Amino acid sequence: MTGLVVDGTGFEVLAGGERIGPRRLVGPGDVGLLTGLAARYVRAVQAGSDDGVFVGLGRELYGWLDGDQGQLTALLERAGRPVVFEVAGPRSPSEAAWAVLRAPFELLAAPGGGFLAGDALDRFCVVRRLGAAQPPPPLDGFRLGLAFMASSPRGQHELDFEAEEAAILTAVGESRIDLMVEDTGDPEQLADQLSRLGGMPVVHLSCHGLNNYRAQPGGPGVPVLMMENEVGGARLTTAGDLVGLLAARPQLLVVSACLTATGADAPGHLPPADGCKNGPGAGSGSMMVAHSLATALVAAGMPAVIGWDGSVGDRAATLFAERLYHGLAGGADLGVAVGDARRVLLHAEDPAVRADWHLARVWLGPAGGGPVVAGTRKRSLVTATHGTKTFLDRKQLVPVATAEMFVGRRLELQQALRALRAGERAGVLLHGQGRLGKSSLAARIADRHPGHAIAVVFGDYSALGILDAVATAVQANPAARQLIESRLPEVRTRPETVGAVLTDLLAGPCAQAGKDGERPLLLIIDDLEQILAADPAGAHQVAPSYAPVLAEVLRAFDPAQTDSRLLVTSRFTFTLGGLETRLQDVQLRPLSPVAQRKLQGRQQALTTPERLAERSGLARRAVAVSRGNPGLQDLIGLKLVYGDHVGLDRAEAAVTGMETYLQQGGLPADAEVRVFLENLALDTLLDEAGTADVALLRAAPCSPSRSPNR
Repeated sequence: MTGLVVDGTGFEVLAGGERIGPRRLVGPGDVGLLTGLAARYVRAVQAGSDDGVFVGLGRELYGWLDGDQGQLTALLERAGRPVVFEVAGPRSPSEAAWAVLRAPFELLAAPGGGFLAGDALDRFCVVRRLGAAQPPPPLDGFRLGLAFMASSPRGQHELDFEAEEAAILTAVGESRIDLMVEDTGDPEQLADQLSRLGGMPVVHLSCHGLNNYRAQPGGPGVPVLMMENEVGGARLTTAGDLVGLLAARPQLLVVSACLTATGADAPGHLPPADGCKNGPGAGSGSMMVAHSLATALVAAGMPAVIGWDGSVGDRAATLFAERLYHGLAGGADLGVAVGDARRVLLHAEDPAVRADWHLARVWLGPAGGGPVVAGTRKRSLVTATHGTKTFLDRKQLVPVATAEMFVGRRLELQQALRALRAGERAGVLLHGQGRLGKSSLAARIADRHPGHAIAVVFGDYSALGILDAVATAVQANPAARQLIESRLPEVRTRPETVGAVLTDLLAGPCAQAGKDGERPLLLIIDDLEQILAADPAGAHQVAPSYAPVLAEVLRAFDPAQTDSRLLVTSRFTFTLGGLETRLQDVQLRPLSPVAQRKLQGRQQALTTPERLAERSGLARRAVAVSRGNPGLQDLIGLKLVYGDHVGLDRAEAAVTGMETYLQQGGLPADAEVRVFLENLALDTLLDEAGTADVALLRAAPCSPSRSPNR
């Protein structure tokens, strides 16, 4: 152990388990110095001070710890590299011990030098521990296993949690991680998922946080996470609530929320702001020593917790997570991986990202710390992107949005997942204008069903076409495969019997997860509008040659008999003798302004700084003319305005053409944009809408059916 061992009245300095110098008492003067330094640190964060202020605080703390006998200097000379500086205190620290534990050691800076944390050779990193260290439990031989859940209750600032999730996959690589994503935002649902999986070594929660929430006026403040309930409302979750739910406790809990490492008694931290993970209602606390959410979780039995001692920006949290999981997946020590992630923020070019470099805190319990990965074997669950790849393999002409470019569909995703899991409907109908992302959303829903066999029907909606898609999906299920093979001649001669075959299949080998490859089916029927016909008297009708088959399919998916589900995408709703009510309607609408900005930010990340500067004004206009349609924003924003091989004149003409079209009508001259809009059959849509809805269609144009962001 290298660092400080703190007790109720003082501390020792150790390097490699050997004491350096005498034990030192922590008197009232020391407590006053440390708490005062911590208060100045908070004020410097609030003021957005430059590095000079923080280096000064770090040097002051270095001087106090070095003392008259140069104890810290000696520690740094003797310690092995990387330097994992541990501040270990008792399970229930005294006020003096808390003063030491809470000091911002992340800022330590040698006299006349810079931050110790910035040296890429020493790799200085700080962890804190509550309770006497014990040997950690043995690791299994699996690769990194991570459960990710983001919570963003309705009415709160919208977090860019999709970027955080995509960054993890990008940094680690699909071949090095087993990623389970729970999309409800509800800790109860997360706990259920983890129980079914037998737990995961790492759980990552991305949400808003408060260090001092008062449920009652005048009552004590407690740290909480702002998570979601079943309908997306706020569910304020304390450390006790979370520990009580997570029966399968992870080795590491990452709480990517502001103030989760800040005590409830700590006043003066940053208020909520756009791009940060606070929620409303934080207030200053009393002067009593209180737990932060992170320390409360550790005290309640979590082996290790990472939290933030302040208001962290979305971008900084995302970069931190990206580097953290890259290190952990490679078998790095937890403290070292966190130190490397801090250093990425410290050396970032973006001042807003750099400002948050020192805020991350690692708290360990007695058995916490060390690596969380010791092998490379894959777990039984399927990787988080398998659904998307299956989707592309089956429909090579219909790409869907990448994880990085999929934004703004959380509520629809939540609504669909709830409907599919509720056991009350046969499935879900995703409907909305073209290019709003229906197929991309279907792919994401498929990703969230790793225990289901995924079958995709596109283009061929006949009985044989549907059965072929199902047969391909159940190849690893011998009983299901044999049933289909034996009944295929019957369906070939009498297509209407497909319903009986599916009923037997879904109530038998595809009813639920079982032995010998048995698992339920998720059947995706994509672009159903291809077999729908407009009806002037009401909703669209299914073409007569396909209506009997679709009716049989809808009847076969009985939630009382099977865990298999049906997922349909279509531009239009439809009627089919009342059977359409077996599907839960989920309508996709244009992206919100926040989601449009997110998508533009993702596009900008793929663009050179020179082009961004040259076309910043044009890019803003491109977002405006896209009217919340991600497909149109992809075409005009990414491909034309930011495109590497598109000249400024053409990009300007494309944006101007769309602006003119929206104001006056008449298709733009640019060939790609013109084809894009012509594929929507706008004239037909306008005719069907009638005069009352023409303005609405102009305000939120549709988009075609062949491109990402469907």
